[in-house]
Amino acid sequence: MIATDLLANLIPWCLQVAAIVAIASLLPWLFRLDAAGVRYVYWRSVAVLCLALPWIQPYRQSRVSTQTIAAADTTTATAAVGAAAPTVSYLNWELLLLWVLAVGIVARFGWLALGLIRLRSVRRKADRHAVVAVDGDLQKTLGTHSTVRYVRDIEQPITFGLFRPIVMLPQTLCAQPREIQEAVLGHELLHVKRRDWAWLIVEEIVVCLFWFHPAIWWLTSQIQFAREEVVDELAIQLTGRRKAYVEALLAFSDATSVVPTAAFARRRHLFRRIALVSKESVMSSRRIVVTCAAMALIVATGSWYAVSAFPLRVADQPAQGGPGPLELKARAVTPENPIPRRVHYQEPVLPDWLGSERAVVDVKITLNDVGQIAEARIIEVYRPTTLTADADRVRQTKNALTEAALASVRQWRYDPPFEAPLTFTVPVRLG
Repeated sequence: MIATDLLANLIPWCLQVAAIVAIASLLPWLFRLDAAGVRYVYWRSVAVLCLALPWIQPYRQSRVSTQTIAAADTTTATAAVGAAAPTVSYLNWELLLLWVLAVGIVARFGWLALGLIRLRSVRRKADRHAVVAVDGDLQKTLGTHSTVRYVRDIEQPITFGLFRPIVMLPQTLCAQPREIQEAVLGHELLHVKRRDWAWLIVEEIVVCLFWFHPAIWWLTSQIQFAREEVVDELAIQLTGRRKAYVEALLAFSDATSVVPTAAFARRRHLFRRIALVSKESVMSSRRIVVTCAAMALIVATGSWYAVSAFPLRVADQPAQGGPGPLELKARAVTPENPIPRRVHYQEPVLPDWLGSERAVVDVKITLNDVGQIAEARIIEVYRPTTLTADADRVRQTKNALTEAALASVRQWRYDPPFEAPLTFTVPVRLG
């Protein structure tokens, strides 16, 4: 039951997130949002909205719950009649899917842990005696106190650590001009100053938890890309050398990073970063305010439509299989208000795997004023033929019996009762 309820809401949530991210992805292009800082805040806000959706949206009541209330646990077993039902193996697809999701989460966390272990290994190999010539001036300007080391075994600059941050630079950077060294180190020290390592870990955890959702992967990459754009702008302001910064990006464009850190120059983002760095585009404050307001309105409207199209549901089951709202105010059968004539009957159909299973299921039905079944709930299940100690087998058999009985009863029709709603109990014989 827990697996079914979880998956029943997980799928609509995934569709909601996909719709919101699809809408949000078009807006920066439509509004030509060139301000890196605004774009960074925008993508983070979209991510927070997607993760908060289960808590900020209303849940719809399940329509089925008022009609199909769980059967009572009282079961009277008598002597077996007829042939015993064959043994059937069952596959719980909901539970299997949950296991797949859980294994994927564990695997993703394992991959993240391996990356962190590799970071510790690389840190031990850092050359503590190598002196970074441009270290002191930049750290004094930024007010940071990070350890800066050269490492032979890395191809991209690496910055990590929250309380004791460290910047590890490739040994090949020593052969680059001083301007490029300042650009690279300034970029990494700005990550330290902004504590971007903590945000990166949070984003990686979110990806681990929702590894199955492509929209979460894409949204996370947009956040990290926008963060690099923000740091690019700050680094150019810090060094004052735009051309040298572009050359620094190109110098590390072919290098890859195999650890969970933000790469200085990722190839898939390189062209856009160089294009943004090469030009000075300034959005006016008025345009930023108008653009943000319009984008927020569109995202909010799209979110409302997504939530309405794919609602999350909560079961509205009365406690302990109690009566529904219509049954509570229904009238009992009396000589003046008898059970009306049944005008349509549907034979119960049992699944093939139940074999020769026989049972009697007492169902309490409530008629509306035109003789339709408005509510139906199970009162008791009598199963005389299945004698087994397998709890799963018993549960699955009872569920199949009750579903077959309810599916049959819901299609019955009666003459309109004299006084409605009218409630009474009928025995449904199966097999």
